[in-house]
Amino acid sequence: MSAARGALVAVLCASCASSEARLAHSTASTVASARAFTKSYIAALEARDEAVIRTLFVEDSRFAWFTDGQKRYTNVDGVLAGLRAYASRSFKTTLEDAEVLVLTPRYVTARTKFTTELRLPNGDPHRFGGVITWILTRPNATGAWRVLSGHTSTPGGPPASK
Repeated sequence: MSAARGALVAVLCASCASSEARLAHSTASTVASARAFTKSYIAALEARDEAVIRTLFVEDSRFAWFTDGQKRYTNVDGVLAGLRAYASRSFKTTLEDAEVLVLTPRYVTARTKFTTELRLPNGDPHRFGGVITWILTRPNATGAWRVLSGHTSTPGGPPASK
């Protein structure tokens, strides 16, 4: 191999290695920001902060939320109405660390097990749990995440809202 060709190969290999390092850092950053989103999402729901909740979902016809395999909400107003049905009940949700799969810098899936405890009208606690899966999107590689679609699976889920 000529000296010029060897130098070119060395430059290309160094370039590939630095590109891989940047990609690994970018992926780790994307995973970390998506995990942080899942915690912020739960905190906003627990606080019933409607202004923040409105910023957590895409605001177009792509949005859908499913519960136990059934389409439940198609817009944030539906999510808020569902949350209001439990207005008299406090609740606390605990998440495990979300498993995040980076599809692109702008799209990820995140899933985690959760446990929720809420207070029944008589004051007794009721616990249930399951799995939450989110498909998240953002406008660019560093923008804020929003829920494009989600699903909760809750065997033995929450009691009726009445």
